[in-house]
Amino acid sequence: MAGLAGWVGMIMLQGNNVPTLLASLSGSAHLPPLSLTSLTWCGLTMYLWNAIHTRNTLYIVGNVIGLTLNSVMIGLIISS
Repeated sequence: MAGLAGWVGMIMLQGNNVPTLLASLSGSAHLPPLSLTSLTWCGLTMYLWNAIHTRNTLYIVGNVIGLTLNSVMIGLIISS
């Protein structure tokens, strides 16, 4: 049960970026500052490094999703 809770938690945490990304693609959202998104991206990179080192599949998947979503967000911030 704890393993399932971890996966559900990861989906919930990573999913919180999706509404902002979708709204920004339609032009109706205010994007976060580049500094916040960049620091989050750097933190996720460090977490991913640790997850790969410890072979923690849940954190590897979550961090890759987070890095992907934050990379898209950074691209939107820079292009706006």
